[in-house]
Amino acid sequence: MRLPLLASASFLLLAACDGGGGGGGDEPAPEPNIPPELIAPPELGGGPVQFQYVLAAGSTASLTFSATDPDGDPLTWQLSVGAAAQTAAGLVFTSPSTSGTFTIDFAVVADPADATVLLQVQDPRGGAAAIDVQIVRSGAPQITAVEPSSAFASAPQAATIHGAALLLGGAVNTSVTFGGAAAGAVVAVDDETLTCTTPAPALVGPNSVGVTNAYGSDALPGSAFTMYGYPVDLFAADVGIDAGAGSQLAVTGEGATLHATYVEAGVLLHRRSLDFGATWSAAQALSSGETPAEAQVSTLGDEVVVAWIGNGTSVLARASVDGGVSFAAAVTLNPLAGGDPSSRPRLARTGSRVYCAWLQGAAGVTQQRVHATSSDNNGGVWLTSTAVSDQGSNHEGHALGCDENAAWVAFESAPGTGAGVYTARTTTSNLWTSGVLRSAVSAGIGEVAVCDEGGRVNLVWTRDGNLEYLVSQNSGLGWQTLPTLFRSAVDLGAITDVTVRCEDGRLFAAYVAGADEVAFSRVGAPGALPEHVTLSDTTESASRPELAVSGNYLFAAWRGGDVGGGVGPARIKLATSVDLGLAFTAPATFGDGAGAQDLPRLLVDGARVWLGWLDYRGAGAALFSNRTEQ
Repeated sequence: MRLPLLASASFLLLAACDGGGGGGGDEPAPEPNIPPELIAPPELGGGPVQFQYVLAAGSTASLTFSATDPDGDPLTWQLSVGAAAQTAAGLVFTSPSTSGTFTIDFAVVADPADATVLLQVQDPRGGAAAIDVQIVRSGAPQITAVEPSSAFASAPQAATIHGAALLLGGAVNTSVTFGGAAAGAVVAVDDETLTCTTPAPALVGPNSVGVTNAYGSDALPGSAFTMYGYPVDLFAADVGIDAGAGSQLAVTGEGATLHATYVEAGVLLHRRSLDFGATWSAAQALSSGETPAEAQVSTLGDEVVVAWIGNGTSVLARASVDGGVSFAAAVTLNPLAGGDPSSRPRLARTGSRVYCAWLQGAAGVTQQRVHATSSDNNGGVWLTSTAVSDQGSNHEGHALGCDENAAWVAFESAPGTGAGVYTARTTTSNLWTSGVLRSAVSAGIGEVAVCDEGGRVNLVWTRDGNLEYLVSQNSGLGWQTLPTLFRSAVDLGAITDVTVRCEDGRLFAAYVAGADEVAFSRVGAPGALPEHVTLSDTTESASRPELAVSGNYLFAAWRGGDVGGGVGPARIKLATSVDLGLAFTAPATFGDGAGAQDLPRLLVDGARVWLGWLDYRGAGAALFSNRTEQ
């Protein structure tokens, strides 16, 4: 079977020609030069100038090229190929060389590979011929990982395969299966990366993920990928997180690794799970005598940073570089605060650079300002904190974001120009621009939130009960002139409790409308009109919506019903979409507790869901969790 050709090439026909002008009419005209003819060995496929040669990675061989020159000129051979490609394909040759033939030897190589070479033969007067040869060292593809690690069996999800020999320069077609069922929309990006969509329907449970081409196959074990049923199925019984009296739960996750912090018995505690909440490490204390509050946690691989308020005045942080097994000593981020009240710490990171911003100063005398600092080594060393901007009035409700180019903070303020949403920015980690008004002036500003991806920053806020947003395409440097109405208060009532997410140019928001409805809005593409879905199926007191995005899947959780001091009917509710938020399942409750539930925390990994909350089933409030049925 002749495989398709990918390389491009052409013969180079270069001949000497007569010079122009000048005297010397008695000089004889130079003889015309006829370029050499390059003859490819019969083992090659394709031609006349684009060839292909396929040889198993574990084999050896030699190819000999020849050339003739009608003028009898001596010939020089040149072979061009990248050094890495030469090594990967096992090519051995001498270039340049002067001979009537040119030989390429092929050594055994460990792995399949491809390389495209340009072979040229030239005479002394510039006549030349050249061909391209695509070398394919054939062999079975390899698969090393799949992302995400789960999907719904009935709802296809985009997946990425990592491995080797997945493309071989376009010489092979690699197929993918999940549990034996063929994946869709398979695209080999390069030898190491392949994208596809999971099959539907598929077998619920562990699914072996395999790759196959004409030369063999490879597969991951079933434990690497799981298909879950849809709608989401959680365990019948909830699981306690704390010792029975925890509060102020903060949690973050990266794949199957979760990090949770909470306050119990006046101590800030940390636990981690390596199996998406099935089991947890023993609790370790992060605070040291102070009264902790408002903890935040940020992770990147094994790098973990936790920040919190101590005694209402200090901003403290501890860092771990071993995945939360141990933490360095606490660092005070605002040592010069002088006893000023501090609150609302926020963390954002890009790689090992971590930013922390908080409110500091007395609000009653209009001295409350956003202060910020950063660390370039995951919280090992922090810069001296600084006030972000002085608008001449209190700052409130700030939100923090960053990428590899800059960091930005948005906040509410009401200087002489009137109340509004302001932004400030830094590219130096500690020198912030002055605040710039981004919203219309109004006393009804609130719910400032940001989300970002790839330099595109979405800034969202409420104004007089309406939800509005603004976009920056360059990491918060320049912004649209006028905000866009995201959702009107006329529809369901004044909007509060806003949480936002963004992915692939889309903007998603979940919020409470009119104090008793939970709703969702999305902008499906830059510049598209907003679309809305009401998530609640009953009119009741509601608060604290959480929102998570995983490819085509969206998950929303919130508290529905009155807490009533712990004896009310409040439950955590979950609604899910598999079509980017066009439609959601009816909200579902779960668990085995009869007490009120409040303050949900939501984490998602593929199709897996983890929920934590404050629960009143016992003598006092405590922290409980539930997760997707395994």
